[in-house]
Amino acid sequence: MIMTIVISLITMSCQKDDGFNEEEITDTLSVYVYRAGVEMHQDRYSALYMKNRQKVVLPSVTGGSTIARDIKVSGDDVYVVGEELNEEQESVKALLWVNGQAQELNAPNSKSVTAKAVFVKDNDVYVIGSYLPQAENATYRAIVWKNGEFTHIGSNDVSTRLEDIFVLNNEVHIVGYERHEGGIISKYWKNGIGSAISNIDTLTYAKSIYVDQDNVYIVGYTDAIGERSFKLWKNGVPTKLISGERINRGLDLTVENENVYAAGYEQVGNKYVPRVFKNNELLPIQHTASGHTYAFAVQVVDEKVYVLGSEYRNGKQANIIWENGKEIDFLSVESGYSEFQSMIVVPKE
Repeated sequence: MIMTIVISLITMSCQKDDGFNEEEITDTLSVYVYRAGVEMHQDRYSALYMKNRQKVVLPSVTGGSTIARDIKVSGDDVYVVGEELNEEQESVKALLWVNGQAQELNAPNSKSVTAKAVFVKDNDVYVIGSYLPQAENATYRAIVWKNGEFTHIGSNDVSTRLEDIFVLNNEVHIVGYERHEGGIISKYWKNGIGSAISNIDTLTYAKSIYVDQDNVYIVGYTDAIGERSFKLWKNGVPTKLISGERINRGLDLTVENENVYAAGYEQVGNKYVPRVFKNNELLPIQHTASGHTYAFAVQVVDEKVYVLGSEYRNGKQANIIWENGKEIDFLSVESGYSEFQSMIVVPKE
């Protein structure tokens, strides 16, 4: 979502930023909330993550602007993936940061390369992304890194973008989409073998995946004329959580104790409002009517539902964490200079 991030930050960049207040405030939370994203600093984009109120700015490899797209925590180690940009704001290096240290993920010679999501299983680190070969008329190709070594999945003849990855019992589950001449087809890959979960007639994007026992859950959305819907697939069978003529987006999901949670947003009137579901039923989430409000990610820890999102208020964008539908004021960052769209929540020991 680099374009969304860039537009949001440019819109707010002329305002004074007081979002990262360094005053001492007692942290009474029972969890650490990690969130990854980007901030604008001196007309440059810098990848960063936050651990509750602590901010960690992530370095580039060659001095360019950077963005962070996803974050995971395993033990004491923090893994973030994203890209380094050139002067035209094009992604030219796929990066993995481990505990704040950057390393470039090797890819074939390319015009552009992205790192979209990361998953850590035991001692193995998986990253998914895509790259655009240097050859004339080339299309984006899907790529998977395991411990820094890359392999391809999907067709070399169809532009392919990967969105999310989940690893369970040595099986690698991935979702994304292919851009065909007639439209977009969302796909699910298991150990590199792909299967379509939508048809070419309906513009559909698969965004997130979670595997629980033998069940594969995918969330995404359709954005076709006559059909806009927030969709949840279970083992390939779709359910429309929201449908209608207005814009809606299914962006993330998780499963806890066989309960399925999904997060995204919906257009209501002239505003966007956050939407969080538990087993296909809406959960309440606190927000104002003053500006657009979005939900980007969801996780459940100790029976508490945590949601990452943002809300435009008081002329600024507030980056928000909700717990059971209520904003955690301690974690709110009100700033025109930063945006976060990935989250991981870890209980404090």
